Amino acid sequence: MNSVQKSGFVPVKEFPDYEMNREGVVRKIGGPQLTVLYSSTGRPYVAFRKARKNRSRSINVLLVENFGPGAAEAVGMPEPDMNRVKTQRELARRPRSGKSLGQDARIGITSTCHGCKKPCINYYCDECWIEKRGFGMDDTSRTHADLYGN
Repeated sequence: MNSVQKSGFVPVKEFPDYEMNREGVVRKIGGPQLTVLYSSTGRPYVAFRKARKNRSRSINVLLVENFGPGAAEAVGMPEPDMNRVKTQRELARRPRSGKSLGQDARIGITSTCHGCKKPCINYYCDECWIEKRGFGMDDTSRTHADLYGN
């Protein structure tokens, strides 16, 4: 039996540099206990550092992932809905740039025109800008004096 098993700590799935016990104590392997933080709703969680990024996880979710169903209730925490946790993690992995994700974002289309609803890179497409203002987005030949008379 190794020292991790003797002390009651097991490696945390998804974060191999950290370990936790059945009471919900999380620490870096061989290091001090991580600080327990609380969300605005009072939910306890811990923050991990992985690949130069901070990742946070609810302690009750970690308990269920590492020790199985019922582990969170055994220490007086609510049992998490693991289907909801899975869905939230999938949503968090999606790219965050623009309304049209995936291929559209890669070619520069990140929005839809608010006038004609065609894909574009701005609030209005060039045709709608011309219709609204008399000139397009890229028309730099007009000066402030030309437009406003001063």
